[in-house]
Amino acid sequence: MMVGLGLLHQLWEYRRAFREQQARPQPESLEFSEAGLRLHYPLGTVFHAWDSLYRVREIGDWLLLYPDMEFCYSLNLQRLPEPLTAADVRALIQWSDMRTGKAIFAV
Repeated sequence: MMVGLGLLHQLWEYRRAFREQQARPQPESLEFSEAGLRLHYPLGTVFHAWDSLYRVREIGDWLLLYPDMEFCYSLNLQRLPEPLTAADVRALIQWSDMRTGKAIFAV
């Protein structure tokens, strides 16, 4: 019973985070590099080094990148800018040194 309640709570948290995500401004473009992810917004640019991410999770065709516990960037792996592929993004994330104990890659 406790496991079921835990799973319901986790589902509720994912839905809450998704609703809050929709209210935030979305980036106009993304850049991937070996160093990290750069997001371009109308008012400026934000950079997240791969080893600074709290968690990276792949769910179906989506990659969720968590810079902290409360917020995530959702990336549709089927709609990446040319010539980038989902395999390229996975390789960049796996390549990065996430041995700091801070980032967690979950599939």
